[in-house]
Amino acid sequence: MKWPLSIAEAPNFWQPDSAYIHLDSAEAAQTILDRIEQHRVVNWTQRDDIQNEMRNDLDDYLFDVVRDQKGYALTPAAMDDIIDRLMSIARARMPD
Repeated sequence: MKWPLSIAEAPNFWQPDSAYIHLDSAEAAQTILDRIEQHRVVNWTQRDDIQNEMRNDLDDYLFDVVRDQKGYALTPAAMDDIIDRLMSIARARMPD
C-alpha cells in the first residue's frame, strides 16, 4: 500500500468515522511538527538517540490520540510506515 507523502493525502487512507477529518488532519499535522521541533538539536539528523526520541513521541501520539481517541483505523504496521515517512521528510525539510 502506498502511504501519503503529505497530511493532505492522509484522509484518503485513514478512513475515519469522524465528520471532522479536515480538522483532525490539520491538528495532526501541527502536533507532529511541534513534536519533531521539540526534539530537534544541532546535528539531530546524525544522532540516532534523538531520532529514536522523535519516533517514540510520534508513535505515542499516533497510538494514543489518532487511533485511540480519534478512532482512526491504524495498524501498528501502518503507524510504523507513517513514522518512517515523517522522519524521512523531516530529515529532508528540517535540516540541522
